[in-house]
Amino acid sequence: AANDAQVSRILARSGDDVRPNTVLLVLTNPQMEADALDFEWQAKQAEANLADLKVRLQTQAFDQQGAVATSQGDLRQAEINKDKEEQLFKAQLEPEVNVKLAQAKWEQAVSHNQMERQKLEIMKESVQAQLESQQVQIEKLRATYKLKKRLVDELTIRAGITGQMQEMTLQIGQRVKPGDVLAK
Repeated sequence: AANDAQVSRILARSGDDVRPNTVLLVLTNPQMEADALDFEWQAKQAEANLADLKVRLQTQAFDQQGAVATSQGDLRQAEINKDKEEQLFKAQLEPEVNVKLAQAKWEQAVSHNQMERQKLEIMKESVQAQLESQQVQIEKLRATYKLKKRLVDELTIRAGITGQMQEMTLQIGQRVKPGDVLAK
């Protein structure tokens, strides 16, 4: 036996002819089976979390793109206002203070637009990193599940070669441990 287990079914008896992959007996280990099932569900949950994360990150990206568009519109309005105030000042129809205020608002709009664009770029990088991190978690859980499933599958003992079963001394319900001879 490769692991601690209990004999649940005996399908081949002493004297039976067997071929490769003939099932000889079935062992059970409820803990191993529960572990495999747990990791299967954890992997499915992680996949659902990835789908949810994609939606949330896409929503955040749209929100940030909206902030960039708004700041771009504010910048354009500030630029138009600055140009208007400069023309009115040149025509001596507005005081210089209005030009300076318009210039300050335009500079603020330029700065705000640059920050919103940078936030969008950072968000794009962050989105990719978060998605890759979740994908790694999924792959880790899938690999663990496959290992646990393989261990459970190994509880079904099969013949390795064609021949005749010489000895089957196990009884249903009997406990076996690693290293025990199961059949000859």
